[in-house]
Amino acid sequence: MVAANGFGQAVSLNNFTTGYVQTFDTLPSHGTGTMSTNTLVGSGFNLPEWVFADSGTKTLNSIISDDGNNSTGGIYSYGASNASDRALGSLNSDQSGDVFTALRVKNNTGHSTGLFVFQFDLEQWRDGGNTSNTTQDILLSYKLYDTGSFSTSDLKNGTGYSTANISWQEINQTTSVVGSQHFNNAINLPNAGSTALALNGNSSSNKRRIRAIVQLTGAGKSWDQGEEIDLRIADTNVCGKDNGYGIDNVVVVPEPASMAILSVGVIGLVSRRRRKK
Repeated sequence: MVAANGFGQAVSLNNFTTGYVQTFDTLPSHGTGTMSTNTLVGSGFNLPEWVFADSGTKTLNSIISDDGNNSTGGIYSYGASNASDRALGSLNSDQSGDVFTALRVKNNTGHSTGLFVFQFDLEQWRDGGNTSNTTQDILLSYKLYDTGSFSTSDLKNGTGYSTANISWQEINQTTSVVGSQHFNNAINLPNAGSTALALNGNSSSNKRRIRAIVQLTGAGKSWDQGEEIDLRIADTNVCGKDNGYGIDNVVVVPEPASMAILSVGVIGLVSRRRRKK
């Protein structure tokens, strides 16, 4: 791990073949736990590479274990009650702004790359029953620190996701070479209805696999040894009750290993592991 300004730590990526895999199954399975402010570290779980920010004023220092019945805004450990299979999520029904979740990854492979795979399961655990805003999105972007270093304000910069904002680059159909879920930097949650209810995020009807092979924006741009990339997921706040989503089975693999990973290797291991549960 590499410390960075007291706001989490970037996970060290030591080789292209292994990449980074996270299933979040160390997160709490019941109750509400305390975590370090804006960082996924607490009793029984230590994932400092995952950091959070709220575009408003809410302090994110707790994590709620839930199966979708809770409507309180915050950071969530989603899953069936007391089950070990967890997903990292958020719900911002009473948040004052968007909620940003980011993964910090540092290249310590000794090599450079201009491509990387980013994929995860998007699971919906709650339908807020919001008839005024039935389309609720999450938005993806990345930031390469080829100069400078991570700061606590970075996650909230570029809230409008404009292409004119050069610090955060959208992950969309332009930057993504291949995707099983095509999107224009906005991924709709699977379900939206008129009645607030809990959903089973592990059900195939309530989740989808998001996958992108991301080409770094800019001629000759590369992710070099010692540099950090942050992958940001924005849960956009809407007027009224919001839906609750979680992410699971996250994989980040730089080229040249990514093409092989798409068909075998880490993805296959995660898939087989999930089926055994």
